[in-house]
Amino acid sequence: CVYSGFLGSEEQIDHCKKYFASYPEALAVVDPVMGDHGKAYRTYTEAMRNRLGELVQVADVITPNLTEACMLLKIPYISEGLTRQEARSLLAKLGELGPNFVVVTGVQLATGGMANIGYDKGNNSYWVVPCDYVPVSYPGTGDLFASVLTGAFLTGDSLPIAMGRATYFVERCIKTTFSY
Repeated sequence: CVYSGFLGSEEQIDHCKKYFASYPEALAVVDPVMGDHGKAYRTYTEAMRNRLGELVQVADVITPNLTEACMLLKIPYISEGLTRQEARSLLAKLGELGPNFVVVTGVQLATGGMANIGYDKGNNSYWVVPCDYVPVSYPGTGDLFASVLTGAFLTGDSLPIAMGRATYFVERCIKTTFSY
């Protein structure tokens, strides 16, 4: 597996592209860490956001949050809850960028709940894995989710099983931390 998370420069994007090309049989995972809550992180330039699309094109799996998904698609941030059809459309458009598997984390649904949503392009299958909303924000939860998801893939889990494992683990971590 070759897995990229937060990248701090265009040069690092070039390094990742070389790694992906050097290991064509490896699972290529891109967690496009660019922003959250509808805003880009201060460290990300417009050029870096555009170049990250080059990594997404060669990825097998991408794990953006909703902000990052909107940035990758170059659409305005979606602040309202997604209907099932809107979620499917968003996932399919992200799949058209190149990856075989797309997981968008921390999505508010039109029904009022929160979920992680996924798409397997090869099977044209969609999944929604509900999760509880905890009124707190901890840095690194997206990184943790992508890591557990990747580990599950590497041990042979299917996308829905991997999503379930990652969702449950991160939810438990957040709830445990919040309880202290």
